[in-house]
Amino acid sequence: MHPVIEIIKSRRSVREYRDKEVEGELLHLILEAGCNAPSAHNAQPWYFGIVKGEKKEKISGAIREYYKKMVFGLNSVLEQSARIIDSAPVIITVWNHCPLSSRIEKIKDIPPEYKGIIRDYEIQSISAAIENMWIAATALGLGMAWLGITVFCEKEIKELLNIRGNLITILSVGYPKGELSRTKRISLERIAIFYQ
Repeated sequence: MHPVIEIIKSRRSVREYRDKEVEGELLHLILEAGCNAPSAHNAQPWYFGIVKGEKKEKISGAIREYYKKMVFGLNSVLEQSARIIDSAPVIITVWNHCPLSSRIEKIKDIPPEYKGIIRDYEIQSISAAIENMWIAATALGLGMAWLGITVFCEKEIKELLNIRGNLITILSVGYPKGELSRTKRISLERIAIFYQ
């Protein structure tokens, strides 16, 4: 099997981390991998906030405050996200600085559905960057989790970090603690159709 495919297949969602700092050099490699993702119209809509220490603790605290207001079920997922953030030595907040959609907003008579498609382009581009980062982290012996539910706390996180744009997700990053299990993958026969 090709080494890149092996790395992709070994990628896991890591929710518990060892008490060990992630070296700055490795963080830079992960961020460079993200910045080298393809993006619609080469807009490169991603923006990353790398957070450690007290600011990271404040983010997990803001998430815990927010989850008290959430409906049962979603609040437990938010609590799990806060625990993952507490466990990780570093988190990466991922933002859309909206280079395409902000330009489209200024144009009159653009149908609303077209505005939505442009925003989707940005999200697709950022998702490609996140996947690049995740594969790079795996190749470097690090683990990561994609904490999408944290977008409920966008306002609070924005205020803490003084960042403009739309929060897409938080990525927890660190050295995995314990053995990682793999969830079963759906077979190609069930999800792919080959046309002639």
